Formats: sequence, C-alpha cells, structure tokens
Amino acid sequence: KGNYIAFNNGFSPITNDDNGYFKNTINYKKYYKFKTNIFSIRAKLGNIYSLQDKEIPNDDKFSLGGRSLRGFDSYGVGPRNSRTSYVGGKNIVVTNFDLQRPIVKNSDNPIDLNLFFDAGTVFDNKVVPTSSKETIRTSVGFGMKFYTVIGPIGFTWGFPITSEDFDIERMF
Repeated sequence: KGNYIAFNNGFSPITNDDNGYFKNTINYKKYYKFKTNIFSIRAKLGNIYSLQDKEIPNDDKFSLGGRSLRGFDSYGVGPRNSRTSYVGGKNIVVTNFDLQRPIVKNSDNPIDLNLFFDAGTVFDNKVVPTSSKETIRTSVGFGMKFYTVIGPIGFTWGFPITSEDFDIERMF
C-alpha cells in the first residue's frame, strides 16, 4: 500500500533545433491493500509546449497504447496519417484501475490474477492529422503474473471497449 507521485519536466532549447519545447508529465499511483488483494489507481497527465509556436516533431509527442492502454498496440491509439504513420499528440491523459489477487500463494512461485480497466486519450496537434478524434478510449481485461526465480513473468489479455476505426488493437 502507499502513494507515488512524480513530476518530470523536460526542456529542449531552441539551440538544439529551430523549435525547442517544454515537456511536462505528472504520474500518480495509489495502492490499497485489502486482506491479500491489492487495488491500484494510476494516472498520467502530460503536455508538450513549443517555444516557437511550431509543430512538435512526432518523436517528441506523446503516444498511447501497449502497457499504458492495454488492449491496443504500442502507438496504437491516437492521431495518425495512415496505419503506419503515427502522429501522436501534445497532450496525454490516461488512468488505470487494477485489482491484483493471489491465486496460488502458498508456494515458492506464487501466481496472481490481475483484473483491469484502462482509459485514456492523446490529443491536440497544430496540424490536423488525417485520422484524429479526441475521444477517450477504454479497455478491460485480465492477466496472470507468475513469480519465478528469474523474476515475474506476466501475460495480459485486453479487450477494447471504445475505440476508433483507425486505432490498432492488440488483444494479447
């Protein structure tokens, strides 16, 4: 049980290229323990701001999917120009709700079940991409975590609830 909060601030001066930016993220995690179960809430807010009021390069923008929004491919959610051309966004909001419950706890290699609900969005671009809707995407799912002598090994199955036609889904 406990809390975790982190604020990250990145600065790229105008001397690095003709743009420059400030990039800020806040991560918050809260853990509750109920008998042998652990409930967690995680949230991430982020913004990137151009110092020259120009378009931010895609590599510097925020992306969503994979571990941050299970049920979707990495770089699978958010603005894009084509299926293979991910654009990202200047802002990100994502939250995860997890319930972890031990299935096998009286062994050297315990096994936990994880149930989750994720919600998030990436949005805002100076130039509007071909496929871009600022809707919130959500997913639910479950996972198993095996604790081995070499460390934990996890498997997760995510099922998108809300998505857009241009999002790339990945169940496992």
